[in-house]
Amino acid sequence: MAFEIVLPPELLDFIFGYLQTNKASLAVCTQVSHRWHDVALPVLFRDHIFRPYRREGVVRYDDDLWNNGLDTFRGAIDHLPPPHLLRLVKHLEVDCIPPLTYKRDSGFMTAFHLDLIFPKFPALRSFTLRNAYLKVCRDVIDACGSPRNLDSLSLCNVEFDLDYEWDCQPTALKEINSPSSIYCQNCFAELLGMFAAIGTLSVIETWPPSMFPIICGWYHEDGITAQSIMQGQAARMRSNPAISKFITKGGFPNYSTVESSEVVLHLLSYSGALSNLKRLEIDEHLTNIQTVLLGAHSELESLRMVLSDCEPLLSSESSDGSTFADDRHPHDPSQSGIMWCSKLSSFHLVFFPLGSLMKAKGHSLADEADSYSLQKFLDIITYSPPSITTLLLEIQTGAKWTFQHLDFVVFDRLLSERSSLQKLEIIFAPRSSSLNVSVDDLEKVQAQLPLSKSTFGDRMAITRRLAELD
Repeated sequence: MAFEIVLPPELLDFIFGYLQTNKASLAVCTQVSHRWHDVALPVLFRDHIFRPYRREGVVRYDDDLWNNGLDTFRGAIDHLPPPHLLRLVKHLEVDCIPPLTYKRDSGFMTAFHLDLIFPKFPALRSFTLRNAYLKVCRDVIDACGSPRNLDSLSLCNVEFDLDYEWDCQPTALKEINSPSSIYCQNCFAELLGMFAAIGTLSVIETWPPSMFPIICGWYHEDGITAQSIMQGQAARMRSNPAISKFITKGGFPNYSTVESSEVVLHLLSYSGALSNLKRLEIDEHLTNIQTVLLGAHSELESLRMVLSDCEPLLSSESSDGSTFADDRHPHDPSQSGIMWCSKLSSFHLVFFPLGSLMKAKGHSLADEADSYSLQKFLDIITYSPPSITTLLLEIQTGAKWTFQHLDFVVFDRLLSERSSLQKLEIIFAPRSSSLNVSVDDLEKVQAQLPLSKSTFGDRMAITRRLAELD
């Protein structure tokens, strides 16, 4: 939890009194910062009240702590700072500790009394819930649904309840690949429906790396398509014209996985929940812009997306099932889904070539795939809406690939023909430290520009981002 003001003296007195009897939190506090007003309440709430199993910095799951967990939680609520101080809180984080086994969820998590939390913070505008199960999220949504002005909801590392209304086996979610996993899709849609139920919500930020892999297995083998998902779940979704930003952040997937973010957007778009969407950030690879931007997204102003495949990016699938391999012109801008976004001003395109993944697996067509996916990458740039004023092109690959394939003529033409384009930045961001771009490499890239960089002044930038040590 964070404050927007410096903590008053009364609260500092409360904190010092608490820390005299809790050395674990004192240790955490001194490790984070020596400025009390920066870390005091975050330490209190995150390490004590909302983590009742933490003892001397160690998370434990023994039965005694399990049975006493709820009492500990209720007791901690009674020892919150005075109400006049809690009225200052605008941002709150709750860090749950998931039970060790799925059956234990029926105890503490179902009784996670969020209705005891929210009334204590009348000025709350932003709420983050970490490591929680889906039914806990349902409690959060119910609590948020009361007449209060919550602007931002972030659900981080949301886990499925494997024993809750599903015909799933009691095993780790990432190991479920049987047809029974289709039940996960139902509750996944329900979670999205909860988002749409919050009338005042303007930001949705979800970090579900553990739930997304499950969507990969049943797309084809169970005969389930995105269209049937939308038709089956649309009735459970409610329109929310207040949603202006949607962000998903997950681990970078293998190239063979189904685009789970497309499923998310399909469901929300079909329900009309994103009709006024202004900012969209997808941190996963997508293969079909027209599919992703399905629906009325004319208000979209900022888009960030990752391309890592050579599927058709500009054309949709025809009625006979053919794609880019047929006789249609694959670069026809009239077929570009992104052209629908007439108000788009900021476009951040992350490009991760499929060939890099194929080459790692010893595939003989890796170079051909790189060449094709690069062409699609350049097509998206060429046919991007003229309303764009900021274009960020992030290339997540090695320097060797970059020099071999990248054609800078496209970028020169963009700057020459589009006076409205105020900034074009090319960012080299290798995913491995062994492929980091050196200063000399960067100079070689700049030398490839047909026109002098000085011609465009500050409108053109070529930068690098170093990868961490492997």
